Amino acid sequence: MEGHAVFSRLDTHYHFDFIDEGERLPFLRACTKRGLRLVAQTLLPSYFHENLEWAANARRDAGANLGAGGDEGAEVHWPAWSLGLHPWYIEEAHIGEELKLFGSGLEKTRLIGEVGLDFAPRRLEAVPAQLQVEVFSEVVTMSCEAAVRGGVHGGQAQKSSPLPHVLSIHAVRAASTVLDLLEGSDALGRGLVPVFHRFSGTSDDLTRLIRMGGYISINPAMLTSKRGRAYIRQVPEERLLVETDLPAAPAASKEGEGEVKSGERHCEELDETLNRILTSVEELRKEDPREVLDKTQARLYGGF
Repeated sequence: MEGHAVFSRLDTHYHFDFIDEGERLPFLRACTKRGLRLVAQTLLPSYFHENLEWAANARRDAGANLGAGGDEGAEVHWPAWSLGLHPWYIEEAHIGEELKLFGSGLEKTRLIGEVGLDFAPRRLEAVPAQLQVEVFSEVVTMSCEAAVRGGVHGGQAQKSSPLPHVLSIHAVRAASTVLDLLEGSDALGRGLVPVFHRFSGTSDDLTRLIRMGGYISINPAMLTSKRGRAYIRQVPEERLLVETDLPAAPAASKEGEGEVKSGERHCEELDETLNRILTSVEELRKEDPREVLDKTQARLYGGF
């Protein structure tokens, strides 16, 4: 993964598997032409493994480069695959099997997400807080153990890696609980770096996160609130990342209705959104964020 240039046009939180399967390769080709890269978050470990299977088949069928993310001459820059277990998708009847798949997934990636806690009332009705905390605690424990064992590269475990394990966290009305769990597990000390996706906690929570050594990932939703914009100004520049959190919903074909959006159009939306975020961050902070973003992204994600 080292040795390739890292671009500031990196989307650190993209839901790649929301794209219709027939449009995924055209989407990646379009992104490659525009110099866009992405971290593909997943919602369940089973989805993560499905993504890897899709990618293996797509590489074979397309005759694309077999490297982890392609090189400068490759036809496609493949996503960096992130292993998730989203709190909305926890089902008590299936969680045991998903946790087993999570464990096996840790042998294939050092990127973990989307995971976390959601204590919004309607989410608690579906998945009680106790179950969410139990699952997230297990996710953090397993991830810390994987980080201590060492990195991965191309699906093969290595004894050591200069790159950390990165945890992309969903936290709604639960930031303090997430921070408690991370501190209790000594996540940073064990090589697991937390990135709060769309941070919405309190100012005290943000201070705790930064002192801990964590990061926040800016998406369009943060730009729409006074508090979100204040946080963007407040956080040290080397602790900021950017994301689109696109697409907004799974492909229409999965719901059996509506028109399937083209891969080219998905790429245009990603490009437009990422540029809009970068412009807004520059306006809010009165400085161009790209140079520092390059260094931050290289520190966490390498060149994949």
